[in-house]
Amino acid sequence: MNIVPVSLLDCIWITAVIWLVSRIAKNTRRDFRTTSLRGPSNPSWFWGASQLVSPNRETGGIYEQWAKMYGPIYRVPEPLGASSIVVTDPKAAFHVLSQDTWGYTHTIANKTGIENMFGKGLLWVDGERHRMKRKSLTPGFSNIAIRGLTSVYFDSAYKVKAAWDSQIQNAQGDSAIIYVYSWMNHVSLDTIGIAGFLHDFGTLLGKHASVGEVFDRLGNINSTPGVLAMLALTAVFPFLQKIPTERHALLHQLQVSMTAIAAELLDNVRKECNGSVKTDESIIDLLVKAEQTE
Repeated sequence: MNIVPVSLLDCIWITAVIWLVSRIAKNTRRDFRTTSLRGPSNPSWFWGASQLVSPNRETGGIYEQWAKMYGPIYRVPEPLGASSIVVTDPKAAFHVLSQDTWGYTHTIANKTGIENMFGKGLLWVDGERHRMKRKSLTPGFSNIAIRGLTSVYFDSAYKVKAAWDSQIQNAQGDSAIIYVYSWMNHVSLDTIGIAGFLHDFGTLLGKHASVGEVFDRLGNINSTPGVLAMLALTAVFPFLQKIPTERHALLHQLQVSMTAIAAELLDNVRKECNGSVKTDESIIDLLVKAEQTE
C-alpha cells in the first residue's frame, strides 16, 4: 500500500480549508433559518459590504441611508458569505439592550476587540458574571451619584466651547476646521478622570497625557488597503486582531497606560478614604466606601 507523505504545512492547509468550508456552510444555514430581511445587495462574496462601510466608518452615514431605503431593521452582507442585522427601531433596540449579556451577547470578534482595548472587564463578560460586576458598580452610578457629577460634564462642555471659539477667532475668515473626533477623545478622558477619580488630565487645556496621546495616535492611523482588509475580515477571523500591527501595539499601550493610572489613583483614593473626610466624592470614592462597608 502506497502511503502519501503529509508535511506539517499540508496539515495546516487542509485544516484551514476544512474550517473555511464549515464556516461558509454555517453562515449559509443561518441565513436559511433566520427571518428574511431586506438590505443592500452583496457587491462581493469575499468582502461583503465592508468596502462600502469602511470609508464611512466614523460617521455611519451609509447605515442611515440604508435605514431610509430598507426600513429600521435590515440585513448587511459581511465577508465570506456572512451577514449581520442592523437595528435602528427604538423598540427593537430596547428589547436587544434589555436582554444584553443574556439573550444577545458579543460576537467573538467584538470580544477580542474589547479585550485588546479594555481587558476582560465589565464590557467583556456575559451572563451572571456581568450581573455581579454591574451590581458592584451600582453605588457609583446611582441617580444621586450621577446628578452630583452633572457639573463635571458641563465644565468639560464649556472648556470645549471656549477652545473652539478661540480656534474660530484665530482662523482667517469666519470659519475654521475643527477635528471633532480628536476633541471628543479629550472630553471623554478629562470627564472620566475628574468624575471617576477626581484627577484632571487637562487635555482640554493642552496638557500632555500619555493616554490622550495614544487616543490621538489611534485616530491618526492611516487606513491603508491592507488595514481595511484586515478590519473587514476580523468578523470572520477574530484572531487577525492579535496580529502585531501598529493599531494593536497602540491598543496594548493604551491598556497598559490606563491600568497603571487607574491602579495609582485607586491606591490614592483608598489612602484618602482611610484618612480625613472629604467633601467631594468621585465615582471611585463611592465604590471604595461601598467595598469597605461590606
